[in-house]
Formats: sequence, C-alpha cells, structure tokens
Amino acid sequence: MNKNTRLIQLSLALLACILAVVLFYAPARKNLLKSSKPSQTAKTSSVDDLIIASKAELSPKQISNFANWEMALESVNETDKIAYLDSLSTGWSVLKNPYLAAHYLKQKAVLDSDKETYLRSGRLYFLGFETLQDSSFKEQSLAEATSLLEKAQELDPKDDDIRLELALCYIESPSNPMRGISLLRQLVEENPQNENALFNLGILSMRSGQYDKAIGRFEEILAFSPERFELFRFIGHCYEQIGENDKAIVYFSRFKSKTKDQRLRDETDRYIEKLKEE
Repeated sequence: MNKNTRLIQLSLALLACILAVVLFYAPARKNLLKSSKPSQTAKTSSVDDLIIASKAELSPKQISNFANWEMALESVNETDKIAYLDSLSTGWSVLKNPYLAAHYLKQKAVLDSDKETYLRSGRLYFLGFETLQDSSFKEQSLAEATSLLEKAQELDPKDDDIRLELALCYIESPSNPMRGISLLRQLVEENPQNENALFNLGILSMRSGQYDKAIGRFEEILAFSPERFELFRFIGHCYEQIGENDKAIVYFSRFKSKTKDQRLRDETDRYIEKLKEE
C-alpha cells in the first residue's frame, strides 16, 4: 500500500457519521484498523492494567512470548532494549492492538530518537485513538500521537506527510481544531496539487455541511488527477445533500462506469434508482 493511499484511508475516519447514510459508502480501511477488535470496555486505570486485560485474551504460547520479551527487557542494556521493544511492539501490532504497540514503540523512540520511530509510534497511537472505547485512554492516545508526530516534525520540518498527519491530530483535538485546518490550508498554499491536504479539506467541508466547498476541493483534485474516480462518489453525495439529485446521479453513474468492483456497481445501481424515485 502506498503512502498516499494510507493517508487517505486514515482521514476517512473523519467522515464516518456522514457515510453511514449511503449504503455503498464503505471505503476500505487499512487492515490494521479494519480488523482491530474493540479494546476493553471495562475501565482500566493504567497501561499495566490494559496489558493485563489484553493478555487475558491470549493463548498460553502468546503469553509466554510476551513474558520472555518483558523479562529480557528488564535485564539488558539500552542498546539491546531496542530489539525487545521492537518485538513487543510488533507482537501487539500483529494482535491488532495499536495502543499497546505504540506504547512500546514510543519507548524505542526515546532511545533511538529516530524520525521514523516517532512517526510509526504516532501513527499507532492515532489508530488507538480511533479504536479504544475507554474515553480516558482515547484522550491519552490522541495526546501521545500529537506529541510524537511533533517530535518527528522537529527532526524533519519539511516532510509534508508528517505535517498532514499532525493536522489530523489537531483537528480531532477539542481544544484547537482550527490549528489543524490552518495547517492543511498552509500545505495547499505551498503546493496547490497536494492531493491529501485537498482531500482532507473536502472531507472537513462535508463534515461541517459545507457541501459546495467540498465539491470544489474534490474537483480541484480531479483536475490534475482524473484517475481518482472514487471522488465521484463523494461529489455525488454532496449534490444529494444539497437537493440536486440529477447531478448526484450523474456523478454516481460516473463512479459506476469506472469501478471494477461488481458489488459497488450493484449497490450504486440500487442507490441511483432510489434517487430517481425521490
């Protein structure tokens, strides 16, 4: 999966409540997020409690593997700790627990001060924010994601992908979402063909009910990336929301003519028929 696809999928979380009203509006999420089991719904007071609760769902062999890595971590020097922290992070990532994967990867980042480690741990914490049920852990996960991505940005201030992911964190923060929106706009000002920034601005416009602005953003992308035919669905939905069903049908039909997914083609047909009846 390429970097642009991953970033776009990550941003689709912002549109979840809107997409629920359209049957075929179900873009694939990254496998890690798509298959993640919801974290413990019981309240846990610390990361240690969360680890204990998560281990309760594991097999004896898996528990033994984690125990061995944890014991080794306590007895080796800092250089060797990096390898065991990597094992613990990878182990929890494989088990679709991004929060605990990020917990250990963050410790590795403290030791190696590497941009990629900060970036990876920040991304995992953001996935944890999206999947955790415990509100206190959700808030902590978003705060950790923001902090780690800020550290990654300090090491490479010109990396647009880091800046975009940081913008998504700021947007989800209740204290200052406009900071994230301003960062997205800055990215577009610097590069008018930044697809990821334009896409997220379009998503945010949909989220706030500014469908005309959303259409404009998506059309901007199509002007230089006509292969992005999935945007026809978004534009169609925008037109439907402002009561222009005829235009909505045109764009849904364009999407149908481009996609090779028969399931989506069939669902699009049904939705177009529904629009014609309204």
